[in-house]
Amino acid sequence: FTSTREMASSLSWSILVQSNWPECLARDGGEFWVTFKEVEKKGDHDKVKKEGNELVAKDEKFSIDMVSKDVLKIIHKKSNSCGFFLGPSDYFSNIQCGKRVASLDVSSGGLGVLFGGGEKLSVWDTNTGTVRRVLEGHLGEVYTAKLFPSGIVVLSGGADLQLKIWSAKDGSCPVTMTGHTQAIMDTAIVGAGKNVISVSKDGSARLWSCGDASCVDVLVTVEDQINCCNLAQDTMFHPLQDTVGETMEQGEVDTVGKVLAMGGEGGSLTVLDVAARKIIFSANLHSAVNCVLLTPSCLYAGCQDGQVHILRTGGQGTILSCSHSPVLSVLPVCGGLCVSRQDGSVTIHQVDRSPHTRLDLTGADTEPVYKVVEDGVWLYTGCRDGMVRKYSMASVRGVVG
Repeated sequence: FTSTREMASSLSWSILVQSNWPECLARDGGEFWVTFKEVEKKGDHDKVKKEGNELVAKDEKFSIDMVSKDVLKIIHKKSNSCGFFLGPSDYFSNIQCGKRVASLDVSSGGLGVLFGGGEKLSVWDTNTGTVRRVLEGHLGEVYTAKLFPSGIVVLSGGADLQLKIWSAKDGSCPVTMTGHTQAIMDTAIVGAGKNVISVSKDGSARLWSCGDASCVDVLVTVEDQINCCNLAQDTMFHPLQDTVGETMEQGEVDTVGKVLAMGGEGGSLTVLDVAARKIIFSANLHSAVNCVLLTPSCLYAGCQDGQVHILRTGGQGTILSCSHSPVLSVLPVCGGLCVSRQDGSVTIHQVDRSPHTRLDLTGADTEPVYKVVEDGVWLYTGCRDGMVRKYSMASVRGVVG
C-alpha cells in the first residue's frame, strides 16, 4: 500500500448551508445563509432569498435550484463546485428527552436501540419514536450497542467492562460476559450471531460464544487503545489464505473468511484475518482513528484530525480532507460513503464520480452527529442535541444512487 502520508487529495472544499433551510423556504421572503469553504482558506459567504418561486443569491456568488421537492442544489460560481442538500423527513426528540444520542442501530423490522451519556439503553419504534423498552443493568456508561441480525436481540458494552446480550422483546439480559481489563469500545456480530467480537481500550480483540457466555479466544492484542472495529466477509483483502477448520477453537463458529479492521487512539489501523489470527495489514495514520469500514474495494478510516483515509486494492490511496472537524462515523450508502462529523455535518460522498458528487443531510446545527445508520428505507442520525433525524433513502438515491 502507498504510505498514507503520500496520498494526494483534491477533495478539500465544502459548501455549508443554514441547518433549517427547509423552514426558511416554507415562507415567502424567507432567507438563509450559504458559504463556500476551502480548508485553510477564508469562506465565501452569501444570503439566499426566496422571491416568488425563484431562489436568488443576494451577492450572486451562488446559483440555487430545487431539483426535487426536498433536494436543494447549490453551485458556487467562482469555483464551479456543486453540492446537494436534503433536510430530514421526520425527527424524534422524545426518545432521549434532550440527552445526547451517542450511538444508535436499527433493524428492518421496525426496532431501534440507542443510548447516550449513561448506563441505560432504549429500544424504540423506528416508525413512531415510541420507547418500547429501557434496558438497565450496566454499571457504567454504555459505549456500544448493536442489534443482532434477528432485529430483536441487542449486544452492548461499555465502561463497566461487561458485554451484555438483551432481549428487545421483554428487556431481559440472559447473558453477561467479562474478560476485558479496560472499557469495551465497539463490537461486531459474526454471521448469524453465535459468536461476537469486542474491542477494548486494553488493546485486545476478543471472540465470544453467546451460547456458552464465554470468551473463546483473544484474537489479537495491539499496542494501542482500540476505539472501533468493523467485520466483513467480502473485502479488498480477499481471497484469504485457507484456514483449516480443525484449528478452530471450541465454540468458534463462522469465522473463516472474516476480516476485522480496527482503529486505535494512537492512530493505529490494523486488519486481522479472524480465523487465522493473523494481522494482514497495519499502518499508523498519526491521528486517533474513530471509525473504520471495510467494503469490497476499499478500507476507510475516519480520524480525529478530520481526514478520511481511503485505501484501495492495488495500493492506491486517497485522503478525503474537506474539513478539520473530527470524523465520528462512516457508513456505505448507495455505493458512496456517508461521513458524519463533530461539527454536525453529514455528507454522502461519491468520490469515484467525476465530478465528485456530494449530498449533505442537514438539520444538526453545529451539534456533533455521532452515528448514521440505515434500514434500507430511511437513514437515521444520532446527534448531541438529543434528536434522531430520518432521511428518505429514495431522495438520497435520486442524487447519489
